[in-house]
Amino acid sequence: MAELIVVGVDGSQPSRLALRWALAEAALRSATVRVVHVWRSPYDYELAGAGDLGPIADDTALASAARRVLDDVLADIDEDHPTVAVESVLREGDPAEQLCVEARDAQLLVVGAHGHRPFADALIGSVSARVAHHCTGAVVIVPDLGAARHRQRSHVPGH
Repeated sequence: MAELIVVGVDGSQPSRLALRWALAEAALRSATVRVVHVWRSPYDYELAGAGDLGPIADDTALASAARRVLDDVLADIDEDHPTVAVESVLREGDPAEQLCVEARDAQLLVVGAHGHRPFADALIGSVSARVAHHCTGAVVIVPDLGAARHRQRSHVPGH
């Protein structure tokens, strides 16, 4: 049975970095990559890079917006790893819970680390922290080092 690497994406730069990492790892392992985007109602797609959707009245519109985010991420996959099999899954629900479900039979679950939403993280916890604590398999959290360096420089006096 071929190995499986599940990667959670939300359209953000950290999730795109996680996808790139997962593709490179899959190439080394001859594994399949399952790209998973989880949405829930209500969901702020502006934060995920989908643009201003205006008032969203129903789950059909949310599901369509979620599909656009997933399609955009998949279209951004470069040709660096042409031998890697990629499949995609769109799910509704709690992102951490759904990623753990998708990763039950996977060798790895890969997520990006945002690290820039302290208020939301304090209320509900970050997805990366929740999957690290609650999923049963191996979890890789890919940091956005560029954003971390920017935050570090912005806190240094005189910069």
